Amino acid sequence: MRFIPLLAVLVLACCGCNRKSFVPKEPVDPQQVLDEAQALADQGQFEEALQRHIWFHENALKYDPALSAVRLSFALGYWANLAEKYPKAKKALIGIRDRGDRSLRDGPRSWEQFEEVAAINETLNERAKTVELFKALHGIDPGFAKLAYIAAEKDLAAEREYGLCAQYIPDPQARFRRIREMREVDLKLAQGEHGPRHRKIAEQMFADQTCRLLAILVGAGRKPDAEKVRDQAFAVRNDRPFREAVEKALRGEWESKP
Repeated sequence: MRFIPLLAVLVLACCGCNRKSFVPKEPVDPQQVLDEAQALADQGQFEEALQRHIWFHENALKYDPALSAVRLSFALGYWANLAEKYPKAKKALIGIRDRGDRSLRDGPRSWEQFEEVAAINETLNERAKTVELFKALHGIDPGFAKLAYIAAEKDLAAEREYGLCAQYIPDPQARFRRIREMREVDLKLAQGEHGPRHRKIAEQMFADQTCRLLAILVGAGRKPDAEKVRDQAFAVRNDRPFREAVEKALRGEWESKP
């Protein structure tokens, strides 16, 4: 006669595990949903916070494409903070990453999906998985790997996969021109109250990308190409910290930051 009560307990437990997913009220404001996720996490309402993170990740761009960068940076960071307190949140994030990884390996593939998987790996401090995935795509679909390379370069360089990186940089001067042009755009956008901070970030990105390019070229045995890039870089910036970082990269001593 104990079977029925035990079954009831099991049913209730299962029901508790299958809560309804979050559905926002109209009109939908994705940023508000993200803000709610943070507030709920601070209040200890972890499951409610997780459901909002899942909704934001899966739906935010349908309502506001401008949140693309936030979705793969700040939002994932907040999700990671929740995962430190609530293991189910980490499991959910790993599940999204693993589904994307499988899809990229088996097809269909998209740049957006690779960027998402790489961003989640970075959030989870599992960048080696991005390197492993890129190597698999390099063998399976080199054409797609060419598209995905920029999103994987930091992690590949951090693992000193210089030879593989160099295969995707056929024209180092053209690559440096793109780095320089990106700096020019970022500096033009650095206006207003936050201008000084944004300019500092733009210059740091320029230095990191330039030194990473040099480290790849030197590591792949293409030092003459690296020296040409160095000369072009010094025509853009010639301050002492930048020169020291560049020369360090040319000596093979610069550590690529993932």
